[in-house]
Amino acid sequence: MNLNSPEAVLSPECVLLTTLNYVLDDITAKMTPDLSKFKAPTSYVKDKGEELVVRLFENSNLSLSMKNNCAPLINIKFLFKGMYGSSEELAENVKIYRSSPGSGLYADANGYLLYPYYTTPVIYRSLKDEQYLCKSDAYIVLQNLTLEVYPFEKPQVLRVLLAIFLRSQELKNLKRMEFLKFDQKDFASIKKEIEKEIKSFGTDPAEFFPMMAEITNLAFPDLHLRFKNLVKVDWGEPEAAFFERILRRYVLEFHVAPNFKYLLTILYSTAERIINLLKKIIDNRLEIFLLGGPRPTVRLFEDHGGRQLVMKAELFNAINKPTNLIKNGFDEICFEAMTMEDVQKQFGDQIKDIEFIRLPILRAKDKAVPLQGPLNNREFFVLAIDAFFDLMRNVILGVKLFQKIPHWGVAEPICVSWYLAFKHEELKKFVHNQKGCSRVYALKCNECESKPKASEIQKTFEDLKITKETSESSKKAPEASPPLQKFPEPTITQKESKNCEKCFRTCEMLNEAKKELKSNENRIKNLEKKLSTKEKKLEEFEDQKQKIQEKEKEIQEKLEEIEQLKGKVEKSLKIAEDNGKLISEVTKLTDSIAELNEEHSKQTEKFLESQNQQFDKISHLEYELDMARQTTEILNQKILELENQRAENENWEAEKQNLHLEIQENRGKIKEFYDENIRMRTENEVNQRMIQQLLDKLSSATSSGNSYSNPPVATSGRDYSNPVNYRRPESLSSGSKYSNPRPTVS
Repeated sequence: MNLNSPEAVLSPECVLLTTLNYVLDDITAKMTPDLSKFKAPTSYVKDKGEELVVRLFENSNLSLSMKNNCAPLINIKFLFKGMYGSSEELAENVKIYRSSPGSGLYADANGYLLYPYYTTPVIYRSLKDEQYLCKSDAYIVLQNLTLEVYPFEKPQVLRVLLAIFLRSQELKNLKRMEFLKFDQKDFASIKKEIEKEIKSFGTDPAEFFPMMAEITNLAFPDLHLRFKNLVKVDWGEPEAAFFERILRRYVLEFHVAPNFKYLLTILYSTAERIINLLKKIIDNRLEIFLLGGPRPTVRLFEDHGGRQLVMKAELFNAINKPTNLIKNGFDEICFEAMTMEDVQKQFGDQIKDIEFIRLPILRAKDKAVPLQGPLNNREFFVLAIDAFFDLMRNVILGVKLFQKIPHWGVAEPICVSWYLAFKHEELKKFVHNQKGCSRVYALKCNECESKPKASEIQKTFEDLKITKETSESSKKAPEASPPLQKFPEPTITQKESKNCEKCFRTCEMLNEAKKELKSNENRIKNLEKKLSTKEKKLEEFEDQKQKIQEKEKEIQEKLEEIEQLKGKVEKSLKIAEDNGKLISEVTKLTDSIAELNEEHSKQTEKFLESQNQQFDKISHLEYELDMARQTTEILNQKILELENQRAENENWEAEKQNLHLEIQENRGKIKEFYDENIRMRTENEVNQRMIQQLLDKLSSATSSGNSYSNPPVATSGRDYSNPVNYRRPESLSSGSKYSNPRPTVS
C-alpha cells in the first residue's frame, strides 16, 4: 500500500521556514523572507524544492563587506557554498532535517497550520520485528488517501481547509507521541469508505440551486467567514490572513469564467462533505487517531556505532513511575537517556509489556534532526552533543563571538554557563571515544592520563623478552653445569629505544590502518546494500513508469469525460437560470396556497347549499339522455332510408359522413351525460346517507322523550321529513316533464 502523497503537497512557505531554521542565524538575517520578491511558485513544489532554494539564495543579500588592505569585498556566497555545498545538496539536507515524525509542528511553530502534510509516513520496526506507525503519521496517510481518491481538480482552497482540519484534529487528539501497530487492512478499509462516499457526491437540484443563490450573493467578507466556519477551530490572525489571501486569489482567478457561480458552489459543498466524511472516519476509528492502545510504546533511539538509547521520562511514563528528574535549573530543558542494557538490568520484568520502537537518530550534514519530546508533542529535543556542536558552529561561524570580545574576562561567564549546561564528564567521554583528546586544547582526559606511556610499555616488553630467553636457555643447559650467576640486566641504547618507539608507532599506525580497512569494508558492504536497494528501486521505478503511462491513458479518458461533463454543466447552467425564475414563481405560489385554503373553506360551506340543486340537475340530465336516444333512433332510421335511396341520390356519401359525424357528436354527448349522471348519483347517495343518519339521530332523540316544535327544514325548501322526497336516481322516471324541454333533432 502506497502511503505517500500522489501529488505535490510541499508549500513554498514550508521550504522557506525549514531552510531558514537549517542555516546559520547570521546568514538568515541576510535572506529575504518575502517569496513574492523572487517569483516563487504560489501553490506547491516538488519533493525537495531545489529550484526554490536556488532562487532563495540568488535573490538574497549574501555579500559581506570586509575592509582590508588587499581585498575590499569578499562575497559570502563562496563561503556559503563551501559550508553547505551545492543547492541540490542543501535541498537534500533540508529534506532530511524536516522529515522526522512531527517535524511539521516544529517547522510550523510560528503559527502556520494551514499547510498540507508534506512529510513521508515511515513504518518502523519494534524489537520483536513488528511493524508500527506513528499516530501523527496516521493523519498524513488520511490526507494522502483523500487526495488520491478524489478524482477532480483540488484547488489550494480545498487543500488548505483539509490541512487545518486534520492538523487541528491531531493537536486535539494527540498530546504526546505514540505508535500503533500497522495493519494494512485498516487503511484499505478507510480508502474504500472514502471511495464509496465520494462516488455518492452529487448535486441535488433541490439543495444545490438555493445554495448557489445564497453563496454567490454574499460579499467577500461574508464568503470568507462562510468558508472559515466549515472548520470549527479558533482561527488565529496568521491563519485567517493566509486563508483570506488564498481565497481572494481563487475568486480573482475564476470570477471571469462563465460558470464561476457553479464552481464556487461546488467548491464549498465538496469541502463541507469531505470534512464531514473525515470527521466520521476519525470518530469511528478512535484506536488509530487517539492516544491509548493495548500496549505502551517507547522509542528506542539507535545512534551510530550500535548505541541504543531510551528517554527516562518516556520509559517512566510507560511503566507508571513518577518522573521527578529535575535536579538543577539546566535539567528543566534536558531529558536524561539510558542505554538499553541499563534498562534491562534495572527494570527487568517491568518492561515485558512495553513495545520498544526502533528509531534511527537522523542527522543532516550541518544540523541534527529534532525529536519530539516524551511528554508533549509541541516540545522538541536533540542529543546534547548535537546541541553542543550546533552551539559552537553558531558561536564561531555565525556570531563570531571570539572575534568580537575585547578580553577573556567577558567570555568566561558565558563559557561557565556552557560548562554547567553541557555535562562536561559526558562530553569528555564522547571526545575520548572519538580519539580527539589530543586535538582539543587544554582538555584533561582522565582516561588518557591513566594509561601508561609508550616508552614504559616498550621497557616492560623488553624485560619480559629477556626473562623469557633466560628461562629457555636454563632448560637447555646440562645438569652438571655450574650454578648461574647473576649478571646485570642488559641495557638498551638510545638508538635501539628510538627504533622500538618507531616500531610501536608503526604498530599503532598499522592497527589504525586495519581499523580503517575494516571501516572501509563495512562502508563497501553498506554501499553494496544501497546499490541493491537502488536497483530494486529502479525496477520499482520502471514498474511505476508503466503504471504512470496506464494512468495517463486513464487521465486522457477522464479528461474527455470531463469535457463532456462541462458541456452538460453548461446546459445545466442554462437550466439553472430558468429554474431560478421558477423558484421565484414557486414562492409566489406558496403565498397563494394560503389564500386558496381560505377559499376552500368558504366553498365547503357553499357545497351544502348546492346539494339541493344537484337533484334537479340529475333529473334534467336523464331527460336529455332519453331525448338523445330518441334522436339516435331517428338518425338510424334515416341512415336506412338513405341506403335504400343510394342509387338515386348522388350526394349520399357526403350526407352519410355528415350523419356519422352527428352520430359521433351525439355519442360523445351521451357519454358526457352518462358520466355526469353517475357523478350526480354518487353525490346523491352520499347526501342521502348523511340525511338518513340525521333522521336516525332525530328518531332516536324523539324516542327518548325529547320533542321538537319545529322540525329541520332543508335549504332548498323541500320537506326532508317525507321519505318520498328522498328518491334514488334510479327511481326517477325517464319521461318526467319540464316546462322547457329540448326540441328533438331533426
